[in-house]
Amino acid sequence: MVVDQLRVPLEAAGHLVRACSVDDAPTCPIGYDLVIIGSSIHQGHHHRGVTRWVKGNVEFLGRISSAFFQVSLSAAGGAGGADEAQRYVDDLVKATRWHPDVYWDYDYTDHRGVEQFAQDIGTMLDRVPHVASA
Repeated sequence: MVVDQLRVPLEAAGHLVRACSVDDAPTCPIGYDLVIIGSSIHQGHHHRGVTRWVKGNVEFLGRISSAFFQVSLSAAGGAGGADEAQRYVDDLVKATRWHPDVYWDYDYTDHRGVEQFAQDIGTMLDRVPHVASA
């Protein structure tokens, strides 16, 4: 659902979007202008495959624009929930050494927030020189 909420406005703005699961993601996504990575939170941790993929591609991710979103129940929990959601992001950054340009915690009911995140990513793409395909 989140992927479609991000994909649709980006494609409507003229961007080519490729969505895939972490299991099908390119080992090194050369040829892309931006990489968006998303993960759910289960039992206080991001999806292991996402963390593993980011660790394996952290050098490349440091040379390209990147964004991250996480889906958690913490996002709906008020101020304490926001702090908890931020800790999850901080833990991911510490574990992987990846510093996404934009990150966001998604509450399933915050459709306006998803739209804003997609707009922010579209703005980033408009400023990024396009990468030649590999």
